[in-house]
Amino acid sequence: MRASDVLREVANIIEQREEQYGEFHITAYRTAAIQGIINEDNYGEWCHKKTRENWSKTGVTPAVVSKPINTGVVASQCARIMITKSVVKDIQSLAGKKYRDQSGLFLAEGPKLVEELLRDCSHAVKHIYAVESWLQQNSSIDTAIQVTQVTPSELERLSQLTTPHDVLAVVSKFPVKSLQVDQGLTLVCCGIQDPGNFGTILRTADWFGIRQLVCSPDTVDVYNPKVVQATMGSIARLQIHYLDLLPWISQQQLPIYAAVLNGKPVYEIKRPQHGLLLIGNEAKGVPETLITNDVIGVTIPRVGEAESLNAAVATGILLSWLS
Repeated sequence: MRASDVLREVANIIEQREEQYGEFHITAYRTAAIQGIINEDNYGEWCHKKTRENWSKTGVTPAVVSKPINTGVVASQCARIMITKSVVKDIQSLAGKKYRDQSGLFLAEGPKLVEELLRDCSHAVKHIYAVESWLQQNSSIDTAIQVTQVTPSELERLSQLTTPHDVLAVVSKFPVKSLQVDQGLTLVCCGIQDPGNFGTILRTADWFGIRQLVCSPDTVDVYNPKVVQATMGSIARLQIHYLDLLPWISQQQLPIYAAVLNGKPVYEIKRPQHGLLLIGNEAKGVPETLITNDVIGVTIPRVGEAESLNAAVATGILLSWLS
């Protein structure tokens, strides 16, 4: 039987059984690849033999495999498996906060973002799905990371992007350390709900050396795929805390600044050694309940006729003066 026929037959079995068994392991294939048992001449025969052996014992195929991949990534780390519906379902489910919270995982997409995560926190990257060209250019991936080569059409099925970019990673959420508000400026996000805006705020904070942010519960989830995408890797270098802001802020004994329309011009304020900077969303601004007599209202002086500034743009201007 030809290798293509084997793959087709195995794929049919997987379609029938995937709801019961989910993603199939590729341990047998990896072991054989390392030992040199499989080559281009005999891999079809080997696949057929192993598949039949396993079916006769358990009724379940051990893997859907094709030729060993010549990418520079070791054979034990990278294999070409067929992307089943259950794999697509599991990865697509990470677009939802509920599943991200349950699994402790999130998605990262695109060469720049994934490569930054591999550089700064490779231990958190659990699985990479990438096209062959990206794998050829990134041959030194940590061997602890599972790597799967996919076709562009398969990546499109997995991706949250309109136009997928070569690589997608499944990553563990980052541990959150205790707050240290007495060290530098802490950015406080009040109801930032646009994912792109929030991701840009995180990236901007990273640029100005901010290391921690405190967010209201109604601020968009930091692991939302669009937020992660907009951070361009900065998410790995920031500590993000979600708290009920009113009781927390009322306990702080340090300077508190709030971005408002009618406050003190930012260039008249002395750069603080530490403090809180409150940023509200574009529609409502910082909630009035948070602006007490102790809070210093800060304004970016307006020259033109625009009604307001984008929250991420305003954050960048304020941090350039205060951080």
